[in-house]
Amino acid sequence: MTVSDSRIQLMQQHLNALFDDPTLEPSDELLRDFEDTLRTVHIDPSILVQTLPIILKTIQSHETTRSTKLFSIKVLSVLLPYFTISQIKTIIDDDLMYRAFSGPQALQKVIADLIARAGKGEVDTNLVHNLFGSLKLVNDVGVVNSIEKAIVQLVKVNDINEELFQIDISDFYDDTLLYSRLISVSTQLLPFVPNLPDSWYMVSEEQLLKYDDVLFFQYVLGSIQTLISYMGEIDINQNIEKQVDWIASMFTEKNSKFEEMEGFCEFQIVDVLTTLASSSEEMFNKFDKKYKIVEYASLLQNEKSFYFMATIKPRYLKNIDFRVPLGHKTIDIFCNLISDDDIASKVDFDEVAIKGLTFEEIYKIFLTLCKSKTKMKIMVQRCPIVIEKMVNSHITNNEMFEIDQIEQLLFELSRSGIDLGELRTSIDKKLNGEVSVMGPLTQTR
Repeated sequence: MTVSDSRIQLMQQHLNALFDDPTLEPSDELLRDFEDTLRTVHIDPSILVQTLPIILKTIQSHETTRSTKLFSIKVLSVLLPYFTISQIKTIIDDDLMYRAFSGPQALQKVIADLIARAGKGEVDTNLVHNLFGSLKLVNDVGVVNSIEKAIVQLVKVNDINEELFQIDISDFYDDTLLYSRLISVSTQLLPFVPNLPDSWYMVSEEQLLKYDDVLFFQYVLGSIQTLISYMGEIDINQNIEKQVDWIASMFTEKNSKFEEMEGFCEFQIVDVLTTLASSSEEMFNKFDKKYKIVEYASLLQNEKSFYFMATIKPRYLKNIDFRVPLGHKTIDIFCNLISDDDIASKVDFDEVAIKGLTFEEIYKIFLTLCKSKTKMKIMVQRCPIVIEKMVNSHITNNEMFEIDQIEQLLFELSRSGIDLGELRTSIDKKLNGEVSVMGPLTQTR
């Protein structure tokens, strides 16, 4: 498609008409047709050369209406992704980019998206100052996300640590919304700017108490969880320890400073602790020794502790005397425990309790016990009732329970070399599509 294409000419004529006549209404139908056209044909660079100046003239004019400017920005956002940065820079120079960040938020988003796909040296690195300035002022979530991506890409591909450290971030501490944005962009920058000041992304107990904002508190917990995942890549362990200390004290109710907030965040607190347990056994053990985290969770027996026991790596539970009857509330804990071969070999499989579970819950046990040959053998020998339930299942909801997966696991079980005893015949019948028996396949034990 070239500039001579009638559909392109229609858009150019419409933009010129909007520029000349402030009373004219923008045509959304024409915009949709223009967008569809760009998606379906080969695009010639002449389209950019001929169309972009008209768009910019309309946006920059003091005579055009707000609706006309926004329409022109939409056309710009549709057009630019089809061209390279170097092609675009022949018309939109650095000066225009700088000025765009004083314009409508929609225009700032377009330029931020452009910066986010620029390579090394393709745009002026000093734009990082404008991006941070806009990050403090815009209120549209989509624009915020685009600006964050642009900052990260600009810093990453151009290695502009020094310019970054010259930015005045003091205004970001004025309220929790801005502080959240600073934390968000900082945690994305950390993997390639490891010497980023910790004041950009770490929040102290004192600051949390000062803000007294539950939503911000929840956001901080989520950011700490992200930071924990970086521990093997960058040296932030000392900073993480400061955060984990007050989080662990909250979980074990040894810190009353955040008592009102804790009720709104208790599951996120668990997520932080279990993420730490997966990322750094050494650090988790340090705080477990100090606050008795696992022991506390095993004794408490409420929703918070059940969630903790169901999500932490089972190796941390081996030395805990945790005796909660198998039931609907504890099924996830039970499956977490038996995911460990050693624990599965010692756990009590209560057939009466298993029979009292829903099919979905028994299905969870089946999936867990099929994850290793050791657990398969335990299932055959100590809780064949689980296999019986799978063999005798008549599933109509294939979205919740994958019939193919059940049959595949039964097939693997039949080929595992494990002595299946009386289960062998019925499993084979199930796999061959024959009607399985409805009675028990093994003697009650």
